[in-house]
Amino acid sequence: MHALEKDFDRGVSKETARKNGIEAREPSATKAAIFTKRVMAPTREITSVATAKDALVVSMNERGRVDLDLMVRLVGKTEEALVTELRGLIYHNPFRDRWETADQYLTGNVKAKLTAAKLAAGQDARYAANVDALEAVQPKDIEPVDISIQLGSTWVPEQYVSEFISHVLGGVSRQISYQEAIGKWLVKISPADRTTNNVQWGTAEAGANTLIERILENRPIEVKDLIGRDERGPIYRTNEEKTAAANQKAEELRQAFLDWVWTDKDRRDALARLYNDRFNTDVAPRYSGDHLTLPGASVDITLRPHQKDAIWRGVQDGRAFSTTWSAPARRW
Repeated sequence: MHALEKDFDRGVSKETARKNGIEAREPSATKAAIFTKRVMAPTREITSVATAKDALVVSMNERGRVDLDLMVRLVGKTEEALVTELRGLIYHNPFRDRWETADQYLTGNVKAKLTAAKLAAGQDARYAANVDALEAVQPKDIEPVDISIQLGSTWVPEQYVSEFISHVLGGVSRQISYQEAIGKWLVKISPADRTTNNVQWGTAEAGANTLIERILENRPIEVKDLIGRDERGPIYRTNEEKTAAANQKAEELRQAFLDWVWTDKDRRDALARLYNDRFNTDVAPRYSGDHLTLPGASVDITLRPHQKDAIWRGVQDGRAFSTTWSAPARRW
């Protein structure tokens, strides 16, 4: 019905008007444009354009990508001439072996693209322009003070975890490895001397070595007392006071790691570089559907800019999910 009418007003019945002290009115609606004029127009085939930029717009509108063969036919110039005129607007992606617009090529994981461009430039000088353009859009490094890190962060190399253990427990025996396949730390740490392990950094029931193991492995820290046995074996009960004391020591260890990890300049620089290279890699993509003509769409409907942008995003990414706000009271 919405396609056949507009400005629908459900009206106000006499009973509702009387109850609410308002004026009654009849339901009304205006016939949509389809009743009075043609709202579909035939697709107009574009066979020639004047400039390389115009050819690019047609290519993106009709093919959703940079199609140099089509553009050559439209503008009547060689591929080399087109590429020269469109320098800075299109780039050849050496990893995907295809031409892409600047908006597409200079967004996303630009660090991985820069690495690929540098490798390609070493074999073909034409990719030097790619390197220059990608270097200009690299994300600004995140400073250590703004980097989220904690004892147990999976991106921190084993070397630094081991160095921290030496910092608090001394030269204890330890086996530390992060298993990326299962996303877990596997840790085994021998206890330090009693004062260090069970007084300074731990408790009598939960030594510092055990606390660090549980922090890294993301396991709960709990102290239990043996209160009896039955046919199934021993019976334990959580000792709330001792558990709280153990968790307090665990928090002190976590804070000690934060206090320690950024103090050494070489370690700070190495961790900041690792974090930025691994996580601070992307430039947010930009989607502009201004050029879309949408053949086959109703000429009586003018899409808003964000709607065209959403369509263009779906064309570029090959997938899209569009949602709309739904009134809480609506029932289906």
